[in-house]
Amino acid sequence: MVSLPSQCLLKIFENVSVSIYKTLHNCIFVNKQWSLLAISILWRNPLENISSENDVDDRIISIMKTYIACISQKSKDSLMKNNLQLSEEILRQASYDYPSHLQILNVQKIYDGITLLIEKYFHKEDREKEFHQHQLLDHIFRMFMNKCRNIYRIDIS
Repeated sequence: MVSLPSQCLLKIFENVSVSIYKTLHNCIFVNKQWSLLAISILWRNPLENISSENDVDDRIISIMKTYIACISQKSKDSLMKNNLQLSEEILRQASYDYPSHLQILNVQKIYDGITLLIEKYFHKEDREKEFHQHQLLDHIFRMFMNKCRNIYRIDIS
């Protein structure tokens, strides 16, 4: 089977309507080349194209969990030292460097996503929730500063 060059596939994938998220997501399972290209597109601005879906909260939480899995082990240890119980799923290091593809950082959506995650999984007093929320945000934004070399826009609204 003849394979298209990565640049050609990337142009094709970029022209797949981002509203057809599942189509692009399915490309991840074709082969390694398609997977790398599809992931690079899907993670450029992963919170942008999920507002029209039924399972919005679950998808946002899933993205936040992925970002937390991408933070350093030192950061995870720091979070756990401050009594934030992280699931096994999050404690494992991510198999891929998803944040490195981020191009548009929407601060409010990250904040809202962490708020959703805290509300759903951590049943603590409000002050403790707020403390953990700020801790998570601090570690995630530090990770973004270290790993995200392609950000060209930061939305702060």
